[in-house]
This record gives sequence, C-alpha cells and structure tokens, in this order.
Amino acid sequence: AIQQRLVALGIGLQANDVFRWSPKDEPRFVDELLSAEIHGFANYGTYFKPLREFAGDVDCAHSYSHLDLFHWRHTAQHEFTPIIGSPDRLNEFGRAQIALTRDLIETLEPKVVVIANSTAARYAVACMPLEYVAGSRTQCKLPGSKPTRFFLAGMLSGQRRMGTFSRIRLEVDVRDFL
Repeated sequence: AIQQRLVALGIGLQANDVFRWSPKDEPRFVDELLSAEIHGFANYGTYFKPLREFAGDVDCAHSYSHLDLFHWRHTAQHEFTPIIGSPDRLNEFGRAQIALTRDLIETLEPKVVVIANSTAARYAVACMPLEYVAGSRTQCKLPGSKPTRFFLAGMLSGQRRMGTFSRIRLEVDVRDFL
C-alpha cells in the first residue's frame, strides 16, 4: 500500500526506502515530496481553509505552512492508527514517519508549530518526544533543539473541532508567543 501511494504521487521513492530516507542525508526526493504537498495545499481548499483562517487570526496568513505529523493521507484515524501502532508501541513505519517530521521541523526551524489534533498531539508528546517549556502550561519544545514552540490543540474544524473559547485561548497563546 505504501508503494502504491508513492507511485500515485509520482514520487520515485521505493517503499523500503521510506524507513531509511531523511531529507538531511539524501535530498533527492525533497522536490517531489514538496510538489505533492503544494498540489494538495492548492487543490484541497475544504481541508486547508480552517488552517488558513487560523493563520490569519494569529497574524501569520502570509508566513505559515502545513505539515502532517504522519505523511499519509487518511481521513479516518481509527483506520490509520493500527498501521503505525499506538503512541507507546509505535512500529517501524510509525517511528520512520515521526523521525521524518522531526527532521523536517529541525531543518525548517519554524518559530511555532500548532498540532491541531488531539490524537496527533498524543503521538508527538510520546514519540518525538516533546517536553513542556519551564514555566508554561501551554508551550512544548523538542528537547535540546532550537526554540521552536509547539502548541497542542484539538481539531480546528469538523465534527470533533475544539470549542469556541478553546480556539480563542489557542489564538491568544500563539499570538502572545509570536
């Protein structure tokens, strides 16, 4: 299934390479992967609209981007989590996905990362791992890394989206940090 998705995206990466590939060590697939992500960002407005609105609400409409914690388009978490394992028992594929995301974040050095999905936030805390910033109840960071701050939240849209006041608190926390 992994190889079929790579072929469908037009990426010349073999499924077995996914477990070993890192943009730092072997940048040859970065353009292909970036192109696939840009295509999705431009053509799936329904999914990305709440993210654009949130970026505007925190005064970052022209300087934000989207990155999935797991690089696998799947709309049902209950179908995807068995593929990667649980946060405390992540399998090889899940560990490779988390490592890729961590490498990308450390390479890009964003000022803020908002993880807007409570399930993804549990995986990030347990598997990246994230730690809370001293003196803060809302900011996390990667141990020993640059000062990128992580804010954990529920979903911005959909049936299980966070409540109005939770969203306002998230906006205020992110804006105050920026």
